[in-house]
Amino acid sequence: MLGTALIALLPGICEDLLFRGAVQPRLGLVPTALLFTSIHQQYGLSLDLAGIFIVGLALGLIRKHVNTTTSILTHASYNFIGGVLPLVGAWLFAALGTEVVLVVIALAAIWRHRRVNAVANSQP
Repeated sequence: MLGTALIALLPGICEDLLFRGAVQPRLGLVPTALLFTSIHQQYGLSLDLAGIFIVGLALGLIRKHVNTTTSILTHASYNFIGGVLPLVGAWLFAALGTEVVLVVIALAAIWRHRRVNAVANSQP
């Protein structure tokens, strides 16, 4: 089980620190998502690669509107649920349900962060 957790956690930490923490502030969201996608070429030119690009954009938005730590945790959770667990039978429904919960939490965090910033910017 420790090996499974490390396989999910280490790429989440390393890739997000590099791409979302260091590259995104300098190059922006879309170029960073393209670079992130380019390191996942093992999928070839396919819908899987398009999905990786969308994940890169989503993680970039989380980093932009919340912080890098949240992006790391989301990435690690995605890796654990989507790539490590055997997605058959009940596991498939558990993974999909967990992904939905993670998306809702991320959207709520982004909305809250934007609301707090809007209130702070509107006060004299």
